[in-house]
Amino acid sequence: MLKSQRNDPCPCGSGNKYKKCCGKNNVVTFPTHIIENELKVIQNEIFDFTMQNYEKDIEDLFHESFHTLSDIEKLNSSLAFLSTIWAVFHEPFGQNGKTIFDDYLNRNIAKIKRTQTRHIVREWKGLKPSVFRVIKDHSDDLLVEMKNIVTEEIVFVTLNAEEIFMKDQFIIAYSYKINSQKHDVFISHLSIPAALSIETEVNIEKSLAVMNELIDKPINLEKYIEEYFTEFLLDVLVLPALADDFTDLPKIEGLNWHDPRHELVAIHLANHMQDEYQKEVITIAQMLWFVYCKKVDPQPNKLGLYAGAIEYLINEFNIGKINYYTQKALAKKYAVNSSTLSIRIREIREVLSDEMERFDQIGIDEFKEDIKF
Repeated sequence: MLKSQRNDPCPCGSGNKYKKCCGKNNVVTFPTHIIENELKVIQNEIFDFTMQNYEKDIEDLFHESFHTLSDIEKLNSSLAFLSTIWAVFHEPFGQNGKTIFDDYLNRNIAKIKRTQTRHIVREWKGLKPSVFRVIKDHSDDLLVEMKNIVTEEIVFVTLNAEEIFMKDQFIIAYSYKINSQKHDVFISHLSIPAALSIETEVNIEKSLAVMNELIDKPINLEKYIEEYFTEFLLDVLVLPALADDFTDLPKIEGLNWHDPRHELVAIHLANHMQDEYQKEVITIAQMLWFVYCKKVDPQPNKLGLYAGAIEYLINEFNIGKINYYTQKALAKKYAVNSSTLSIRIREIREVLSDEMERFDQIGIDEFKEDIKF
């Protein structure tokens, strides 16, 4: 039981301060744990509602943003969860432009009997993801003290009894306020180990800097997390994990990649070609990709689509290969959609038409010298 303070929102859900509503003439307490339990039930209902009515839309959105970039199952699961919750509150589906949460609310708000519970649920509209840093684990009262890295607001969140929280650990979650003394998170959260805190902080700074180079009007970290959440997750979580996987693969010296994702495509390409092609052919493939990136500056969330397209174009030159790959075979090799791969091949072929014609005229050795970086 928590006692309402005078300036708290009134627990009746009126929207007025407690001192101007139910607290005018007396002091009351209310069963916070009952409200919290009701909210958790509703959160699970929203998730079930999403899967029952929008599962295909969610799957398409996730694969469009991340595909199968990581081999780390736990990471993929966390990304799927965080991006799904983002879609529930922010992604418009259907012709009316309403979100999944809007749809749920319209169908079910009248079923929520308790006024305060209903008031908190309404406030979830447009719920935003946040990044926190753990300050202290209050194990005795099952709370974790955390600071929002953007607003610097300090919040106390209910502790997951099965998880140990360490100082400086990063937490990504959708946080909402229960009362002036306590916050909670929507369903669950993603924890980044304290041992990776410095690396994570650097990745966040780099990611924001790269994004501001790509968009017309610079934004701050708060807007970046709020408006480009999937890109934020990709840069801060997925790409560092991929980079660790590719550290032993060959790289071309002297290529200054504008976007780290471009370099990852080049390494991904080398990884898939190294057992079937001569090294100089792989180098040509990476150089063609570099030229394409300089001309177009693509945003490759699916590494395999672009790597597969480049390998297909290399196949057309009929050099250094063991087997000729059809588009369908390459789609299987890179675990991508065949139709989408075909589109990428046409796009890249059109952009690189001059380079490909030049290659056909002068051959591999002169072509390597001809491309300017």
